[in-house]
Amino acid sequence: MIQLPDIKNMTDRNKAFAVAGILGDIFGISSPVFLPWGKSPEYSVQSFPSVEIIDVEPADTVTNFGVPVYGTFVFREGTYNTYDKSTGRIVSKKMTGMVMPYSCVAEFSRAMVMTETNVLGTSGSVKEIYGLEDWHIRIRGLALDNSTWGSGLTAQEQINILLGWREICDAIDISGKIFNEKDIYRIAIKDMSIRPVEGRWGVIPFEIDAVSDEPIELMI
Repeated sequence: MIQLPDIKNMTDRNKAFAVAGILGDIFGISSPVFLPWGKSPEYSVQSFPSVEIIDVEPADTVTNFGVPVYGTFVFREGTYNTYDKSTGRIVSKKMTGMVMPYSCVAEFSRAMVMTETNVLGTSGSVKEIYGLEDWHIRIRGLALDNSTWGSGLTAQEQINILLGWREICDAIDISGKIFNEKDIYRIAIKDMSIRPVEGRWGVIPFEIDAVSDEPIELMI
């Protein structure tokens, strides 16, 4: 079991360092957290006339730590299909939109649909290409007490909301540049895992495996 620091009573600066360290310890992710603190450089841009200055894309939002956040995404509000536990039948359920915790890191992969046939008497193979598979998406993040959503939710309350989305037997509408720029507007959750840690720190790691989904209309 990984021992995590108690971030509840830390300063904002130290909280940001702690969150970056937790992501690395649990998921092995090189810190995606940019820390805008430290000594200001004493040189100016004019000192480097050959350097081209490019505009920096504005952040989606800013955390309670004062750290800019890029790549935020939302499970969109809507009516989805789910199972009635008492009857086993599919029923409709109204879901409130959910902003995913800012600690989330999403990874994307997409393979080619391909059949390979070995050729006798030579090297290599004949490849028949039919198209692209769905996007395979892995979302890893941390639910933190009162710090990621700005709504006063505890880590466990955030996990409970995620579990509600896990019960949906439907594709989930999703919005966010990192998804939509890949033409991903709906995802289906295949698996969700929640890693146990000592609850007194209010830090619960979670991981979601999902695939992209596109509506197919059958014309009769």
